Amino acid sequence: MTVSRGAPQPGHAYDDGTRRAEVLQTAASLIATSGLRTSMHEIADAAGIQTGSLYHHFESKEALLVELLRRYHDDLDRVADHALHTLDDPSSRPGFAQIAALGTAIAQCAVAHRAAIQISMYETPSSNPDLITWTQRRPAAVLEAMYQTLRAGRWGGYLRSDVDLRILADRVGVLAVVDRIHIAAGRVDLANTTTLARPASIDVAKVRTMKAEGMGATEIARALKIGRASVYRALEDA
Repeated sequence: MTVSRGAPQPGHAYDDGTRRAEVLQTAASLIATSGLRTSMHEIADAAGIQTGSLYHHFESKEALLVELLRRYHDDLDRVADHALHTLDDPSSRPGFAQIAALGTAIAQCAVAHRAAIQISMYETPSSNPDLITWTQRRPAAVLEAMYQTLRAGRWGGYLRSDVDLRILADRVGVLAVVDRIHIAAGRVDLANTTTLARPASIDVAKVRTMKAEGMGATEIARALKIGRASVYRALEDA
């Protein structure tokens, strides 16, 4: 499903031609391929600058990671804004096409910000409060946009009335990033809609027990096959 004309292009808003932006892009590419163990020295070497010069742009590795996460969430917010504006357009496409287009946009955003996805998906050993906050941040705007898009799909007869749209919005958002949505030439495979439309049951007590046993949100999410956002919400509601 081709993203509609005028849709935001992930990552492009930050390509301002500055040396700082170039260094950040180099860091993002290196972390995406080599992982979170990538050192500031390795990033500086790949960017063709001295390590001291890198610290001129970013005071610490944590500050660099925070910037990668901030830009990822900023792009997700732009995707959400575009999706909501599309819903208000009387000439917009049918409900299922809008759901598929938003899922594609979220997935494309994840591909453009692979380093940020790694930071979000894996617990980063750090006491930096900003990094902890950004790592645990829920993409609230894009989840709300997905919820509203699913509501429009229900009104159009594309979803059953007994489906919990909040749970489905969370599930589709997670799938678009990490589960088996395939991107190829701007297309997304959402054929397995019967699976997506099956409400997930979250065992809040189990989540709390696993948390008490010292498991992180990512470990819990993987063990229970739910999204990290669902883990955080279960802990908040408990």
